[in-house]
Amino acid sequence: MNLLATIDIFKLYDLCAQLMDGHIHYGFGAKAAFTARPEDIRSIDCSGFVRYFLYRVTDGAIRMPDGSVVQNDWCRRQGLDLVDYADAGRQDELVRIAFLPPRHGHAGHVWLIHMGKTLESHGGKGPDRRAWDTPVLADNVQQCYVLATAPCIGDFVRARETYA
Repeated sequence: MNLLATIDIFKLYDLCAQLMDGHIHYGFGAKAAFTARPEDIRSIDCSGFVRYFLYRVTDGAIRMPDGSVVQNDWCRRQGLDLVDYADAGRQDELVRIAFLPPRHGHAGHVWLIHMGKTLESHGGKGPDRRAWDTPVLADNVQQCYVLATAPCIGDFVRARETYA
């Protein structure tokens, strides 16, 4: 298994709470600077969210490029393990990254999966979490990679998912 980083679980859930409180909307092409404070972000797209999120929860260890197609290529160049998307629902410590391909003139999509839920920004919602096996994702996924570990501490994860 070729993991790029270990994600601090406390940072992961604190950042989720800050980004997923409803103040950020989805905006196609909208990005956030790595140095932006979560409370100052007003809109962000899927690749901008994944890029910002990973940078922040790894203290800069993961610096992804922008754009879902480019991010997919980046994962492949990093030698990340390609895995079956059916494994994304596992209640384990792995953080996975998955991609939908561009179709019919629409951009692709990128999201993270941890503990059976997504971490993503998507149309109509902005940043939030949903079940990993939502049909629009599960039925159309192009690639899924193991990206990192996020060690869980007892029931901490279940107790903190009140914002989901």
